[in-house]
Amino acid sequence: PCLVECRCEPTGNSSVAFSCVGVECPSEFEPPPEPGCYNVHEHGQCCSVKEICDSNSKEGEAEGKTPKEMCEYNNKVYQVGEQFYPEEASCLECICGPGFVGLLQEPFCRKINCSLELNYAERIMDGCVPVYFGNNDCCPHSWRCPDISDSVMPSESGSETKEVSASEKSCKFGALTMRVGEKLNPVTDGGGEWHCSCRVPPHPICVETRSPQENR
Repeated sequence: PCLVECRCEPTGNSSVAFSCVGVECPSEFEPPPEPGCYNVHEHGQCCSVKEICDSNSKEGEAEGKTPKEMCEYNNKVYQVGEQFYPEEASCLECICGPGFVGLLQEPFCRKINCSLELNYAERIMDGCVPVYFGNNDCCPHSWRCPDISDSVMPSESGSETKEVSASEKSCKFGALTMRVGEKLNPVTDGGGEWHCSCRVPPHPICVETRSPQENR
């Protein structure tokens, strides 16, 4: 859902948190548009602004249109105002518009806003870190929170893990401190395995991987 209004409100544990009102777009619960019809989107608008229907199908209609009236990307044709998500840029939302020449940039494409601080403020305050799926580093699908069973894995070189100095860049996860390159013990959730490592301090980055059998 899209967030249309957020307020900072007190919670029951003597703290405050964001309370947001979300809007579910009607088009998400309706059947897809009929052949020859499509939903028109605009950047900054939560839901589609209107539906356009023509007498001809998109393929037949495209034959009589100029390049300025449609967009072509990855061998697919989109009408002006039609929304698409490039597979190779998972964090971009694009809308076809006049002048599009295949470049994934403004004003046609914008980065998806995951609103982590608004949607997951409580988990962030609890020290949890987002879990991303594979190479998709856009919006997380889950969170890993500190647990008493967490531990820092021994380094691959086999040397003992030494105490991190105050001046050394490191990641914090609960009571644990990790050097850059060090990893947490992996955990399994829902058939996937979560691997967390200290890449860019001050927090570890977690990625879920699945076995080849599950990816089929």
